[in-house]
Amino acid sequence: MLSEHNNRFLFVRAVKDTIRQSMFEQFKRFVHLQGLESAFDFRETDMVIKCPSTNSEIIHLGLNESERTKSTAEPTSAWIEETTEVEERDFRNLNFGIRSLSGGYIQTILTFNPIDENHWIRKEFFPTQIDEILNQKYDKRIKKKKKFGGWTDYTLEEVSTRMINNVKVGDDIVSIPISHHLSTYEDNPFIDVVYKAELEDLRNKDYAYWLVCAKAQWGSIGDLVFSPMWRMAGFPNSCDEVFYGLDFGYVHPSALVMIGIKDDKYYTRELFYAKGLTNSRLIESIKSEKLIETDGLIYADSAEPARITEFEEAGFNIMPAIKGQNSIADGVDFLKSITIFTEEDNVNLNRELKTWKRKIGSDGRPIENEFVKLNDDCISATRYAVWSHAQHNDVKIGFVTRDI
Repeated sequence: MLSEHNNRFLFVRAVKDTIRQSMFEQFKRFVHLQGLESAFDFRETDMVIKCPSTNSEIIHLGLNESERTKSTAEPTSAWIEETTEVEERDFRNLNFGIRSLSGGYIQTILTFNPIDENHWIRKEFFPTQIDEILNQKYDKRIKKKKKFGGWTDYTLEEVSTRMINNVKVGDDIVSIPISHHLSTYEDNPFIDVVYKAELEDLRNKDYAYWLVCAKAQWGSIGDLVFSPMWRMAGFPNSCDEVFYGLDFGYVHPSALVMIGIKDDKYYTRELFYAKGLTNSRLIESIKSEKLIETDGLIYADSAEPARITEFEEAGFNIMPAIKGQNSIADGVDFLKSITIFTEEDNVNLNRELKTWKRKIGSDGRPIENEFVKLNDDCISATRYAVWSHAQHNDVKIGFVTRDI
């Protein structure tokens, strides 16, 4: 952006509504931290970032914006965040469009967590020998870091590997270069110490899951809490009742989910998901984006009474979610007992539904009513709302048979 002219970068996720906090706002914060505000112009309405000195720009796109994706002229590069959320065909359609000759930096970058060993990304780009080389280089980097006692600069050769895909085109052979990089939280000098501890604690609770989340190893996540996953359906235009669930976060994301009930069926819509926000900034974001209807009832994490009070003072209709002995397990049981739907655009909620696990005991079996406290923020917001609303409205929970 600052050194090469006439570049048009696409910053991409599967769904448009997930982009503002995960990509646009993060780039703004990085620019601020580097003291480069004068070098960029930020257009808030359509999330376009311009660099006047080089005539370059960044355009943020959701792959669910099919018409805007098609009409974006001559992109030179693309960064697809959380690529495991993207369908193979959508990736190919986007990648075919990265062909402009006006700029000097033509490539497509994929970033993701390797949650599924059978994913199309692995089959397409990660032959076994590449995985082995990446792991060897990663081990060498960690040893070098420990030897020098802290953060260390690495060469490009130390942090990446390169694969050439040779394709026969008529009488010619065309080489398509593909570079790979593996990194974990240990490569991030800015990571929060609490989040680091939670990742490492997985090693004692679920070794296979620890390999995926902490060591970036391709894996298969079994013992899911919600299996099969909730069915897909759009949010109704009108509902019998609408209310909200809010899970507070900072190191973890804050998550806001809207719940609608129609004909005794529950529908969910993910409204907000972002980490690193103070309570005042969270309130500001929810208000500015008009995410909640006037007087809409919010059920929020009761472990944060001060934050609930601040929301009340800001004019929200908010109350603490019902918690207590076995409330998580009872809430999960209730979610399993009802007819509940999720939308295709609920990117973070759907990802959590595919990865949220039960704790595994020393015998290798799941522990009853104990869950891994990771990747469950939208699920927690949904559970707070649905379970608490049912309790306040005297919904009979006939399946609960535990002695308390």
